[in-house]
Amino acid sequence: MAGIPDNPSMNLRMPNFLRPWLEQPISCSCGASHVPGVRRVVLAPGSITLMAEIFEEAGDAGPLLLVADPDTWDAAGARVARMLNSAGLRVFEAITARRPHADDAELERLRPALTRNPKRIVAVGSGTIGDLGKALAAEAGIPLMTVGTAASMNGYASSIVALTIGGLKITRPARCPDILLFDTDVLAAAPPHMTAAGFGDLASKPVSGADWVLSHRLLGEALCPAALSMTDAAASRARAAAADIGAGKPRAIGTLVEALVLSGVSMTIAGASSPASGGEHLLSHYLDISAVGSGAWRREPRLHGEQVAVGTLVSLALYRRIRETGVAAAREAVSKAGPVGEAVSKSGSGGEPVSKAGLGGEPVSKASAGGEAEETDEELARLHAHLPEAARAALLREAVRKRSRTPARSERLERLERDWDALWTDLDAQLAGTAGLASDLRAAGAPTRFSEIGVSRDLAVALILRARHMRDRFTVLDLAADLGLLKRWAVEIADELG
Repeated sequence: MAGIPDNPSMNLRMPNFLRPWLEQPISCSCGASHVPGVRRVVLAPGSITLMAEIFEEAGDAGPLLLVADPDTWDAAGARVARMLNSAGLRVFEAITARRPHADDAELERLRPALTRNPKRIVAVGSGTIGDLGKALAAEAGIPLMTVGTAASMNGYASSIVALTIGGLKITRPARCPDILLFDTDVLAAAPPHMTAAGFGDLASKPVSGADWVLSHRLLGEALCPAALSMTDAAASRARAAAADIGAGKPRAIGTLVEALVLSGVSMTIAGASSPASGGEHLLSHYLDISAVGSGAWRREPRLHGEQVAVGTLVSLALYRRIRETGVAAAREAVSKAGPVGEAVSKSGSGGEPVSKAGLGGEPVSKASAGGEAEETDEELARLHAHLPEAARAALLREAVRKRSRTPARSERLERLERDWDALWTDLDAQLAGTAGLASDLRAAGAPTRFSEIGVSRDLAVALILRARHMRDRFTVLDLAADLGLLKRWAVEIADELG
């Protein structure tokens, strides 16, 4: 195959960029010695031809369960199966329906394949197939190899899985693949918007890291500096190649994959998605679960990384406003709040009335508009009435849990005011890497405006107001709500990024 060097076995070496992070335990100032779950990353043109050598080194004798969907089967799965069979390994195939979802229903359809007692799962695909492979490997207690077919997301190397259970997207512990294989010929042939989505997902990391710092400072959540360093290094490496990634150059796409792998490892050593998922991810997840809801929310979901790219710019806009406003001025604005809903009575530019919280017809309550209290159960139910019943029930549980968090809003604001300078010393350092981010997103082909992901201006306002309830995780969306300014800023940002 074109691009394979004279000595193909050289491609079995760990990529140089990843070696310092993956080939030995990482001593961290958090007090832990982190051991990444991935022990082998193969990244080279034509690397599918190295399957026999990989399995010989791994010592696996099979049988193997190969999981793919029709598209990833055509892209790489059929060749992987041939290579494994040629190596004398017994392979069972589980091919999903086209465009599967990583949800409880698909897992139920795949579980019968585990009765054949495979010794390893080989997942051939990207986000959805990778997550299904992780979940199945965890259930069966067997190792996982993932053959990536697109540089579309950062979950390849993580030990958590994103699944839709009962209608709500959640993350839970799963089996981290011990072997990752990426054939850059396959990656370069993937649809360009999938590569752009991978860049969009990765470019969010300085902002999701800022949300982690924020939660650490205001709520005392544990923070792992090594995981934070990984995500920052990953984002910087990918952004340096933004233009070449947008041009579809195979070497640059390989660089993107290296960065995506490192970002996934950061979640493994953190034991959670915190270093790689903040408010920008909640915006994307809320769009996904709302797409099957009712009314104006119904839309064709875009790729996760495409939605995250726009969500990242939303989070950045909120951080900028909080930084420029200052805590004292923000609290004064809350105390001087006018009549109910005044903060969102006009749009930021066109002046169209926004007298409702939007798209559900519910009025803005005084408590939620003025920042005087958290939303009541009834207000939460109205805000999310458009969601399917199971998703709504699961989300409301998360929202109530978040509302009950300690320290409560009043104490969080006291901490914010007391520790403002120290907090922003940390946040400024974390967000320094976002300079020029919108330009890099455009260069890589990722969306930067709501209209590019099929979200209208009114839908954008409603999304920014609701997405923070998706998970019991504190983000910049919650801080803006604590200050009583989320509604005003939602309108401004929807106009700014329309």
